[in-house]
Amino acid sequence: MKKVICILLLMLHLPLGGHAQMPPVEASFLYIEADQQQLPTYFGHCAYRLSCPELNLDYAFTFESGGMETVADVLEANSLIALAVAPFDEFVEKYRQEGRTVYEYPLALRDGEIRRLWQLSDQIAARGAHIKADFTEFGCAIETASTIEASVDGHLVYGPRLSEIATTKHNIAGTYSKRSNWIYLFLSVFASSDADRELAANRRLILPGDMTYVWEETVVRRSDGTCEPIFATRNPIVYAAATNDDTAGWIPSPIVVFGILLIWAIALSVLQCTKAGGRRIKSMARWTDFAMFTAIAVVGVMMAVLYATSDTTMLNGWNRSALVFNPLPLMVWLINLRRPFKERTQFWAYIVYTVIVACHLATFIICHELCDTSEYVIMAILIIRCATNAWTLSRETARSR
Repeated sequence: MKKVICILLLMLHLPLGGHAQMPPVEASFLYIEADQQQLPTYFGHCAYRLSCPELNLDYAFTFESGGMETVADVLEANSLIALAVAPFDEFVEKYRQEGRTVYEYPLALRDGEIRRLWQLSDQIAARGAHIKADFTEFGCAIETASTIEASVDGHLVYGPRLSEIATTKHNIAGTYSKRSNWIYLFLSVFASSDADRELAANRRLILPGDMTYVWEETVVRRSDGTCEPIFATRNPIVYAAATNDDTAGWIPSPIVVFGILLIWAIALSVLQCTKAGGRRIKSMARWTDFAMFTAIAVVGVMMAVLYATSDTTMLNGWNRSALVFNPLPLMVWLINLRRPFKERTQFWAYIVYTVIVACHLATFIICHELCDTSEYVIMAILIIRCATNAWTLSRETARSR
């Protein structure tokens, strides 16, 4: 296929006769709706179309990674992105059968710019897979924008809409929440300190939907001083999706799940601190704390694994949340269960962890950092349970005297 494309490109660049005119070429930007059943395409996709009607050439160029098929593939970013080439009709039909609508925006590029884009695309496609598949740094939107901008005789000037989209990776995580609150919670907890770094203007177009929104007001400022919108029209050609009866099952949002757990923690703590706190309540409290510290330990281990194995810059850096989410509280709790510490030691262990969680929570509030509401609820549960255990230990110590 690559050899065929190269030969056809030569036909585009070489006149057919001494005074023959080069055939006209056309270019379009393609936005593909999100597929909410698969994480790698959860936030949409974009590509571009290059065609030469006289030579019967019509291809879609799309930056894709064939190895990003599981959640682990996306998070570890171990696969590479390549510029794939496919006949346009086949490209559109593929997404239509997946139940995803394709929107086509004709690009207002000059004939020479389109030929340069086609030649550049062929060179990138010939290199094969060579771009790291880091969903927070590189992706279809950024690579598509960079390739098209490299072909214009001038540069792109973004409109005020660029300031409306995410400026940091943490803000991008907030945009993800429009699709899934669970993904937002995951990224909010696991994001490293690098996530709060300000992104350059041309690196903010990570999400295909954001790129489409911004490019509707973007203009090309050419070297001859003229300016022209990058989109020839804001009214796209729509290739409607085929009927798809697949519907995703209902999944409760994290705020509902952790809200119920918060009510349980409060009720259990109230019973534990009153005269109603008998053996049954103590047993329930013990199992609740075991489940709580086990979940915290699992999250901590996942953080360590991602730090060691992931090439995604948003996930493999230092994460302050590791002070809260780590296996140490579970280890201390299990050791104490087998060989109980002195009550005073247990009391201070709960107090120290309560202070750590409270300080972690305070930094989000004071510094106005992005944090999922569910994460606030999780930290509230930890503070309530640990403070309750410290208070009951203090009361039992006072009684024993």
